[in-house]
Amino acid sequence: PEAQAQFERFSHEYHDSPFLGEALQGVAACLEAEGKLDQAVTAYKDLITRHPNDYVLPNAKFALAHLYELQNKPELARDTYEEVTRLAGYNSLGSEASFRAEDLNMRYPKPAPPAPPPVVPGPITITSNRVISTPPAPAPAPTPEAAPTAPAPPPVSPTPAPGTK
Repeated sequence: PEAQAQFERFSHEYHDSPFLGEALQGVAACLEAEGKLDQAVTAYKDLITRHPNDYVLPNAKFALAHLYELQNKPELARDTYEEVTRLAGYNSLGSEASFRAEDLNMRYPKPAPPAPPPVVPGPITITSNRVISTPPAPAPAPTPEAAPTAPAPPPVSPTPAPGTK
């Protein structure tokens, strides 16, 4: 309790200090050490929200993810560890966050995204509780007739054989 009181006093007296983030993180860590997990989560979230550009942000998010694990909230923990990995990059904190996120992925796989609704072909569209028939498709365009050919020669009348009339 004494350490927490010192961190809180510092944060109130030196609210413009570049060490304010560390003081607020100290308050949250003290709450966690006392077993006050809900209050610690609130303190870390407050730090993250009020000081999004503070250099302690990756550490605060890592601690928050750990608290989510302790509270049996694996999805929140995984998502927060993944944020830490993006923020911290390839340093030791980022590597540890990546390892923990992967471990949570193995133990609690993300659910598959829902399948899109099936497409039902057909001439009927259903809107609300009303059935509306789709208008019939237009008749196919007539096929062009074959190009005219040369006129047929006139019929030949039989000519009488020579010597007959």
